[in-house]
Amino acid sequence: MPGDIIIFKMEGDKIIIERIKEKLKDILKAGKPVEYSVEFQRGLREEWD
Repeated sequence: MPGDIIIFKMEGDKIIIERIKEKLKDILKAGKPVEYSVEFQRGLREEWD
């Protein structure tokens, strides 16, 4: 098995490193995008005009 999967959390002025046991692909599948692709593309087009 490759190296450990870690995440970085910011709490105030501290950075906390946490080791997790979930597979990265499972974490990515469960997460939701910050901004959907279509909305992101619209924003870019508005900037270009």
